Amino acid sequence: MNCPSFFDSSRFLHQKKITEQIMGYYVYITKADHPLGSKDKPITTAEWKSAVKSDPSLMFDGRGTRSVVWVDDLGDEQGRMVFGNGRVLAKNPSDEMIQKMKALARLLAANVLGDDGKLYS
Repeated sequence: MNCPSFFDSSRFLHQKKITEQIMGYYVYITKADHPLGSKDKPITTAEWKSAVKSDPSLMFDGRGTRSVVWVDDLGDEQGRMVFGNGRVLAKNPSDEMIQKMKALARLLAANVLGDDGKLYS
């Protein structure tokens, strides 16, 4: 019988992708070494508002200053970010969204980290 091994890398990657779609993979902008430490080294509301206002492709979504929409030159939504607890997060961001987050992180003197601890530099 030719059964795939539990440790078969293609099967593992497929399972990881399914899990990320269900659970979500979060990427954070934070000044801390880990997203859970953001309360100790927070991004302030004033810093967040200033960074968003400095980028014409970012718009507050109309529900206050926590949620932001990133739009392209045609006005089409490319992604969303949410500010809270001293950090910014995006769920399942595209590579382009991560680049946008890195640009914001530079303005905020912060890092971009995945929920698995991966540093996006």
